[in-house]
Amino acid sequence: MSWMSVVQTPLTYNQLSSVVPGVLKVYDLPELAATLAPRAIGHRSAAGSRGRAVGLSDLEKTYAACRDAYRRQGAEQRFTIGVAP
Repeated sequence: MSWMSVVQTPLTYNQLSSVVPGVLKVYDLPELAATLAPRAIGHRSAAGSRGRAVGLSDLEKTYAACRDAYRRQGAEQRFTIGVAP
């Protein structure tokens, strides 16, 4: 879901394969996604730092600034968040 969620979780699973050293000094995944506006982007089936599915409300909260970036560009409908069945 985000690099910050990995840092804030005492025990995480399978994160070393995707480590980007120093990344939080520059950006987190929601900020990276915001730079894609107004291009279409969808976020589904997010897993938390413990490998479990993340709920829609947590995704919405984490990616609120990203949604705002899309809204400012008049492209809010091109940013979608959902939870896979």
